[in-house]
Amino acid sequence: MFNSRPLSGSPTKIWEYLGGEEKGIEEYYLGPGEAMGEVCGKGAEHLGLTSMDKKTFINLAQGRSPDGKTQLIPTVNGKHVPGIDVQLSADKSVSVAMIGASEEQRRLIQQCWDDALASTVARLQDDARLCRQPVQTPAEAGLRVVTKGSARARCAARRAR
Repeated sequence: MFNSRPLSGSPTKIWEYLGGEEKGIEEYYLGPGEAMGEVCGKGAEHLGLTSMDKKTFINLAQGRSPDGKTQLIPTVNGKHVPGIDVQLSADKSVSVAMIGASEEQRRLIQQCWDDALASTVARLQDDARLCRQPVQTPAEAGLRVVTKGSARARCAARRAR
């Protein structure tokens, strides 16, 4: 199943939500110990990110570079959507299968899930529509337009369909 929603609130509160602190459910998203999120995708690659700590997250959620020195995303009246919470979950039967599975079967099921996640992230990056925060007009959504680099031809081919 796929769910998504814009994140809202202060970057610190969002980090607490991701860490499960908001509802007292420790380590809900980010795992045990000092919170450090996993990152993936073209954006992470472009920014040179291999993991996410609280300071880096807050900088990115404010539209800044990971080190906080450069404003990367323009704001509208000082505000912008700091991110989108995307949740992907397997069918309940996958969880049930994991209960009675051997270690090798669990490893295979996990590998299938990881492959499906990587494929979904790649598809979202290639085909998801981009939206902007409305100022006074309704939000605009359109096909992703790439004018430079290796994705340009793929993007042009999609628009021609």
